[in-house]
Amino acid sequence: MKSIIIVSILFLGRSADCADDPIKSVIDEYKISALGFGKDIPKSDSPPDLGNKDDIVARVIASPGYLSDGFSHSVIYVKFTATVWVHRTGGLAGIDEWYGPIQIK
Repeated sequence: MKSIIIVSILFLGRSADCADDPIKSVIDEYKISALGFGKDIPKSDSPPDLGNKDDIVARVIASPGYLSDGFSHSVIYVKFTATVWVHRTGGLAGIDEWYGPIQIK
């Protein structure tokens, strides 16, 4: 139990080092959930260049266990380009898609 708490604190601390939390603002603006998006996000033909691990901050939004055909989303903030990307997996057909870039103002 202690290790779960420590990992959670480290993960949350890593997300908080971005000014004004661009990941949270994108999640809220586009209403990203296990059901999909509440607002359209441009779909990308290929995965983004994420640089090295020090250049990114990520947060995973997993589908709830009771929703077997829901989506899992990883919302990724790339510091060196000030963009956010969304990686969507799962769903009924088992998709693997990238959305973005969303430019952070």
